[in-house]
Amino acid sequence: MKKRKKNKSAHFDNLIDLRERNPQAYARLGEEPRQSVERYEAGQIAASFEYRPGTERLIELRERLPRIYDLFSPETKKAVEEYLGKKRASELVNESASREHD
Repeated sequence: MKKRKKNKSAHFDNLIDLRERNPQAYARLGEEPRQSVERYEAGQIAASFEYRPGTERLIELRERLPRIYDLFSPETKKAVEEYLGKKRASELVNESASREHD
């Protein structure tokens, strides 16, 4: 089973490498392989998502009081953006899994 997982990872790693080295060739692969790569990448990011109530409050502050949020350090804003990226990836993966089970 481990070998199969490793091969799957290598397959996606090769596609990601192709996307970076030769975007035109990657675009010719078609929509389905590109979506598979996006789902794979989202799954990798989502695996590191951990709900953090404090960061959720910062997101609320960013939306409700942007002038106050702007006073925070660039490091804090970067951490919030990274958290949001992981959260979105987690939601995408969960939605996809939910649709597969329906």
